[in-house]
Amino acid sequence: MKYKKIILFSLISLLSTGCSKSYFRYGVKKPYIELENSASTSGELKELKPSEVILKVENQDTFMLYVHSQYCSHCFESEENFLNPYLEKHNYIIYGIDIGSLDRQDDEYKEYYVNEVKPLFKDQMKGTPFYALFQNGVYINGEQDSSYFSLFFDTYIIN
Repeated sequence: MKYKKIILFSLISLLSTGCSKSYFRYGVKKPYIELENSASTSGELKELKPSEVILKVENQDTFMLYVHSQYCSHCFESEENFLNPYLEKHNYIIYGIDIGSLDRQDDEYKEYYVNEVKPLFKDQMKGTPFYALFQNGVYINGEQDSSYFSLFFDTYIIN
């Protein structure tokens, strides 16, 4: 009888607290951030230079940054399987920065990315693709594991 009460109490506690995968993965309960709307009927990816990323941070903008490389097969898969379908259904602007193009730029341009932009991600970014969320110019969180991209967006973004 004692065990039944413990199990019943545990079950009621679990149901009343509303545990969810997003809570355990990101430690938040849906703060819902609204991204900038696209002028078109579907969303869009707008590429930025490193200096433009820093300007958005300095202007305390709220935005999602997609860090990718044109040479990255995982990025291509991410765009085909997640980003493009997401943008077709949602009217948001996602900003992108192609770090693969840094090889074609001068050393000062590369150093600006390495010294100014990459530190914004607080060592969370280990490679591409990577989604980074900024709210009022402050880095909130990021996701690199493609199996969690959908959960990451569902956790943070108003749909």
